[in-house]
Amino acid sequence: MLIRTTKFTAALTLLTACSGSGPLDVDGASGPQTAGPTFLRAPEEVPSTKLVSGTCPYAPANAVFQRAICVCNDLSLSGSLETKATLGGAADVGVNGAFSASSTARIGGALIAHDGVQISGDVEVKTDLATAKNVVDSGSLRVTRDLVGGGNVWSSGDLHVGGALKLGGELVTSGASSVGARAAYPAPVMEPCGCEGKTLFDVKARVAAAKAQNDNGKVTGVGDDVVTSGQGQLTLPTGNYYVKSLSTSGSHKLKIDGAVALHVDGDFVVSGAEAIEIAKGASLDLFVAGNLASSGDLALGEGAEAGAFRVYVGGTEVAHSGSQRLHGLLYAPHARVGFSGGVDVVGAVFAKELAVSGSLVVDYRGATPPAANVCTPEPTPAGASGSPALK
Repeated sequence: MLIRTTKFTAALTLLTACSGSGPLDVDGASGPQTAGPTFLRAPEEVPSTKLVSGTCPYAPANAVFQRAICVCNDLSLSGSLETKATLGGAADVGVNGAFSASSTARIGGALIAHDGVQISGDVEVKTDLATAKNVVDSGSLRVTRDLVGGGNVWSSGDLHVGGALKLGGELVTSGASSVGARAAYPAPVMEPCGCEGKTLFDVKARVAAAKAQNDNGKVTGVGDDVVTSGQGQLTLPTGNYYVKSLSTSGSHKLKIDGAVALHVDGDFVVSGAEAIEIAKGASLDLFVAGNLASSGDLALGEGAEAGAFRVYVGGTEVAHSGSQRLHGLLYAPHARVGFSGGVDVVGAVFAKELAVSGSLVVDYRGATPPAANVCTPEPTPAGASGSPALK
């Protein structure tokens, strides 16, 4: 409901002076209450060659999967995107480059795009929008809470901000717009995704460390090359394992029965109705130094908690043809990840580039630790984020 009283005349005059000819409504003196700017948190540093945390295999999952989607370069949408968190919390989207959408996007959390935002489609942001640069809106942009921008906001379409507008530049509108309040621009918006330096997890370095130190001797059938075909099952208990290559075909299952870190010093090639089965309370961190390629009905991690399956790709390609279901968390900071058709992800996606030409739905899950009876983690230092089993 729009409230207009004499109390808000000064604010309305100020906003009208820096806007175009379109109608601009200002709601309230301070807008809706918002939580602290946790969505603007900086990426965490992650060690790349650490293998063990207590008796659990070390995994960087808590540090690298802080958002539903993270993209190191630009994110340009020609297909539809939806992020949500059906188990609670926020499903944020972070982009170190620029975010543009000519289609429909429903962001179930915050949208942080360091190098700017350009909207010609229909975009709704459930919480906050932040950028260090400009916002250009010629479509429809609705932000439930605050819009934080280091540059200008130019809107010739529909612009609605339920909370505060915090700009380093000016607001210029020629369409129908409403803003809850104006407030000072805070500290500069940082890049939201850890894509370089100590915040970038080096998958190849981790695989090289596992080559020198691993638990291959625990299990029969785990050697330099693992090629599975036909029907059957390979079971891995808690430990760090290393193979030069891993490929599957047919309906072979890889069963995970503990806290498992599997390191592949090459590509991971999946063909057919391959499935990774993760027992209740178990977890799998799959480190692939090369590329990930799959065809057919790809069912990764289904049946387990999505946060218990994490795949880290060190190569430049993540390619898939056929129906696409990912029940887990994908980390590919050097790769172009392409989704066409209808794709459902229960987990998270971290990529250098993300191409969406069909529809992509990401139901965000953070990393979950293995059960207490599987392995003993190191204690988490006071004040540190994440799970003791993973940090």
